[in-house]
Amino acid sequence: MSIYFLPSYFLHPRMHPTEILRIRHKQLLHPPRITSPGPVN
Repeated sequence: MSIYFLPSYFLHPRMHPTEILRIRHKQLLHPPRITSPGPVN
């Protein structure tokens, strides 16, 4: 899961923590189309 979150954090290092959490929530609701192989729920 952290694979999706780390790049966005490094792209916006000065972002407010709540904005980072908001991005994480969006990515959880709408995961990227390119996903690593593994169990998908």
